[in-house]
Amino acid sequence: MSKNKIQISNGDKYGRLTVIRELDPVYRPGGQKVRKIYCICDCGNHTIVDLYELTRKRKTQQSCGCYSRELARKRFAQMDANPEWRKAHPQKFYNRKLKEYSIEEKQYREKIKRLKNIFKCMKHRCYESTDDSYKYYGAKGIGICAEWLNDVFNFIQWALANGYQDNLTIDRRDNTKDYSPKNCHWTTNKYQMNHTSRNNLVYNKQGEQKSVAEWADEYKFPVAALYYRHGKNPDLPIEDLLYPVKPHSTNAYAYNGQIMTMKQIQAITHESMYIISKKYRIS
Repeated sequence: MSKNKIQISNGDKYGRLTVIRELDPVYRPGGQKVRKIYCICDCGNHTIVDLYELTRKRKTQQSCGCYSRELARKRFAQMDANPEWRKAHPQKFYNRKLKEYSIEEKQYREKIKRLKNIFKCMKHRCYESTDDSYKYYGAKGIGICAEWLNDVFNFIQWALANGYQDNLTIDRRDNTKDYSPKNCHWTTNKYQMNHTSRNNLVYNKQGEQKSVAEWADEYKFPVAALYYRHGKNPDLPIEDLLYPVKPHSTNAYAYNGQIMTMKQIQAITHESMYIISKKYRIS
């Protein structure tokens, strides 16, 4: 038994930790005995700490971890105020927003990745003349506000606080103005296509105007077929574009009197897809 055994009593105070009781000791693989203390922190959390860490002169365990987080928040607040540091360490900056938005780490990283790609595409179509969509954006004078353009995190922070979801896309309320917090919101692809300046508008015989997608929804008609027909006959009213769609040829195949798919037949005969399509297709 050690002559210098540390005496500890219930109720003793060490930093922010108050001793509740001493637990059964734990023995490390080398046989060293470690005394464990059950404590409650001033913040209300319960924690188990090593007695050595609790009582040593240079105390490394002063709380359940809340004290270190408070110091880190203060230190990071000073760093975050410096835009140069924020640009140099963007991932560190993003990681500290996990708890602020109550998002699991994996989900948060996926959101950040998608938002970065959205921002990258915004910049390309506004400032890269080689982009296929530049003629609809940059060539028309559409850009990105300085607040977002100079710091991508400002855009990400706005997105997370203003209705961003993984199934939504960014949309401008006024298509003649830049991307900015006041002019942008998150919408579905369907809504965006119905309100784009390039959308194909079709009239019915009564003079009512809707987008191709909206007419397709109303009449329960295949939207791709309706787009194709309107492109071929842009002056026709919607009623003249709704004739029945010709059914596709069957993809069923017969082998030894059984209906099978191409892959099922190929697994048996080891013939090429081309031969199977010619030899076994049901006409």
